Amino acid sequence: MHLFETEMGLNNLYVPKFLLGSPVNKFYEFKTLLETLASQRDDQILDKFRRWINSQPALIRSKYTEYDAASNETIPLFKRFRQQKIAEYSPKTAEIDTNLNLIITNPYLVAVDKIKKLFTILNNLPDEQCDEIAEAWRQIRIQYAKTIVGKPSMDKPN
Repeated sequence: MHLFETEMGLNNLYVPKFLLGSPVNKFYEFKTLLETLASQRDDQILDKFRRWINSQPALIRSKYTEYDAASNETIPLFKRFRQQKIAEYSPKTAEIDTNLNLIITNPYLVAVDKIKKLFTILNNLPDEQCDEIAEAWRQIRIQYAKTIVGKPSMDKPN
């Protein structure tokens, strides 16, 4: 596993390091990168992400469960998310097929609530699949760096 840190000049984009450790930390980073990616609207990278997530629907769907937003089982990373406007969220409103279809077919329409719904789904993946997600994002960011600055970003070994 590598730490991943990239700074680029386009729109002052900053991509933070992947955090090692718990799945919550990994998913927090994945969510942050997903939001960054959606906001950048880069066709090549969005297409790569759509292809990746489109290859995983059965896996993701099999791991989806609903949580009671009022219980202690609410995914805590949503409460810590840096944007105040998504502080209130009820995972019971998530519709997995609609959410995945929106991301696959209309990536520019992915809003914060859709990202949160996706993370309700992804939260249930085991650690090894979190690692696969982190690696997929590492590869996407390397490719993104090539398209912006013409050379790969630097990976720092753990």
